[in-house]
Amino acid sequence: MDSPLAYYTTAAALQADQRDLATTIRQLSNDTIKLDEQFQAVYSDIKSQEMFDTSPTAPSNQWAETRKIYTNLMWSARHSATKLKTHTTALELLDVVIRAVADATQAKAAKIDALKNFIEAPVPSLLTAEYATEQVGELKKQLGAFNDKYSAELNEKIAAARAEITQLEEKDKEQKLKNKNAGGSGGLCGCLRRKPPPADSVDYEGQIKKLQTSISNWEKLRGDVEGGVHEISAKLDSIPDRVGNTFLTLWSHEKGDAEHLKQAVESSSTGTVEDISIAEDAYKQVNEALHYFETNVNQTGS
Repeated sequence: MDSPLAYYTTAAALQADQRDLATTIRQLSNDTIKLDEQFQAVYSDIKSQEMFDTSPTAPSNQWAETRKIYTNLMWSARHSATKLKTHTTALELLDVVIRAVADATQAKAAKIDALKNFIEAPVPSLLTAEYATEQVGELKKQLGAFNDKYSAELNEKIAAARAEITQLEEKDKEQKLKNKNAGGSGGLCGCLRRKPPPADSVDYEGQIKKLQTSISNWEKLRGDVEGGVHEISAKLDSIPDRVGNTFLTLWSHEKGDAEHLKQAVESSSTGTVEDISIAEDAYKQVNEALHYFETNVNQTGS
């Protein structure tokens, strides 16, 4: 009597396991995009304060250079998804191996050969947790350095503006006192009549308000950038293990399923495996998730 698929005891177990992995891949993709959107949000905040500064040393350009580390890391992850998708479908598992096992006209020996070739294939070059950890470490280092420098520059602007406000307040007091002393009295019944301010009077109060607005904007920007860097750095910590483990887990699943399929074929007198369509349906879910990962790109960034 032909053996059923041996790796999982039920169809539901196989489908649930691969569905969980497919969900993990999709969620990881969405999380990496959200993180890139946070990079973009900080960039937009910085850029809005620069006006027309396009020099290489402009803070927004420095931020963009730092962001490239993350962008390159995510493209490495997408390349891993592409390699695994190709391995799962076009080259091997779905289109060759599972199709061969499901083909009743295929000889048992041919099915075993197809499975052996798949099992013995070298692991594709995937983004590893170790490499991702190294890149994230460098990225966090640069993020910290950028934040320290940018905050220091804003603090200098704020301090200079406050010092200028103090000077303007003194000048405003002097001008008001001078204008008051220049006033006179006259008219019927001794009514006081104040002269208009001299034509050369300076609007110190208007200048002070502009500086106060600038200070408020700089303080908000400083807080937004510091908060953005902190949040990005915290979320980066989980990326290496999640990326590395997700892809290696899928590779392990594929190898394990192929091993057990091979056992099922070998233990069957005719090479027939019951319910092979279950494996095909399950890996289609994974393949769709990998396609989602490789094509899910933030249009404003990575």
